Amino acid sequence: MGMVNSTGCTSVWGSTYPFNPYPFPWTNHLFQDSPSMAMGIFEGHMRKMADGFRAVRMAELELSGKYDAQQHETFFTYFNWEQFTTDEWELCPPVVAVGGDGAMYDIGFQNLSRALMSGKPIKVLVVDTQVYSNTGGQACTSGFFGQISDMAQYGKAIHGKEEIRKEIGLIGMAHRTTYVMQSSIAHPSHMIEGFIRASRRGGRRCSTSTRRASPSTASATT
Repeated sequence: MGMVNSTGCTSVWGSTYPFNPYPFPWTNHLFQDSPSMAMGIFEGHMRKMADGFRAVRMAELELSGKYDAQQHETFFTYFNWEQFTTDEWELCPPVVAVGGDGAMYDIGFQNLSRALMSGKPIKVLVVDTQVYSNTGGQACTSGFFGQISDMAQYGKAIHGKEEIRKEIGLIGMAHRTTYVMQSSIAHPSHMIEGFIRASRRGGRRCSTSTRRASPSTASATT
């Protein structure tokens, strides 16, 4: 697995020395860029994987006496991840973009939408605390109507959060190229099963995102 984390609450939590929780390659980029960066990393990594699979396939054809330059040369010239078999896909580590409410719902929303429409089989994990946790707890578009947060209190001028919630799960479904899962860490079996199902969907057009409802309870969209 390779992970691209957006700057914000997830990177602050996950990069505090010496307790980095990631046992695999991890990178951090601008607040809004993790889905776009994940797309680029995926293409570069799949190019290397395709080179290896091409060599194996050509060797198998040569050893079986079935290699025909006229028939196979063009195919192998343009061979890429879209021609991978199921067995080949299972050898490819996933590329996962991670971000919080602001990174995915707001400032990076256009990057997320582009990634979902691309059809590239990257995974997206959206950690939803329903406030901007890294900057003090402002209300954001993932919060519910009437929500009261640390920096969006109920008062004479403003009665808590006065906007309806942006439903990222429904938005993901509207892209029609994306597998969407919504769950909660309160139901870990359901959430983990959803993550596994997402990772096994043929390697194609699959996105995973998780929303946190509060520090202790979470819901997830993938």
